[in-house]
Amino acid sequence: MVPIEQYAATGTLHVHFLPGGQVRLIVSNWAAGHPNYPGPAYPVRPADFHFAPSRRAAREAEERARAQAEGRAQIEAEMRAMRGEAPAQKEPPPIFPRDGILPPPPALPKGE
Repeated sequence: MVPIEQYAATGTLHVHFLPGGQVRLIVSNWAAGHPNYPGPAYPVRPADFHFAPSRRAAREAEERARAQAEGRAQIEAEMRAMRGEAPAQKEPPPIFPRDGILPPPPALPKGE
C-alpha cells in the first residue's frame, strides 16, 4: 500500500517511481518542473538509460512504407493505362536501413 500525501484541493494524481523501489503519490494542479509543484523536480533519465525503439515499431514502419510504395505504384499504373502508355517496370519497395538514417528524398522535376 502506498500512502497519498496530504492535499488541500483536488488535482491530478502524480505517481513518482523513485530509486530503491519507492513510490510517491502526490495530488497537485501543478506539473512536475513547476516552481509550485510539491514533489520532486522534473524526472531526469538515469545514467544507464538507453532508448531503443521496439522491433515491432520498426517492422510496422517498414510495412507502412512498403504498402504506401505499392499503392503509389498501382495508382501510377492505372494512370498510365488511362493514358494508353506502356506499363512501367515494377520497382522494388524501398528498404530502410536499421540505423534509422534515411536517404534524402528524390528531387522532383520542375514541371511537377
